[in-house]
Amino acid sequence: MSNVLVFPKQFLKAPKDGFRINLYTDAEVEMTLFCINIWGRHDSKYSQDDLRTLDPIFVRDSLNRGYDSNLLSYDAKQIINTIVKSIEPINKKQEVL
Repeated sequence: MSNVLVFPKQFLKAPKDGFRINLYTDAEVEMTLFCINIWGRHDSKYSQDDLRTLDPIFVRDSLNRGYDSNLLSYDAKQIINTIVKSIEPINKKQEVL
């Protein structure tokens, strides 16, 4: 009798728990605020203090809507492209018991 290990054909990846949006310059912060206030929810306006409390998926969707619109200049779209490229998935590490 032989002991054969059967490996799955596809390996399971750890699920993403969220996203981190890195904003390094004032232009990136201002563009993010502009996009979420124009293309985000219209029931309230957001300020720089609110950025840490917002859902990253909501922010990412607002940035994508701004990028896809024909209202922004080439330079504004470059800033959005830089922000979207800096988005990182966050995986919570499982604790060892």
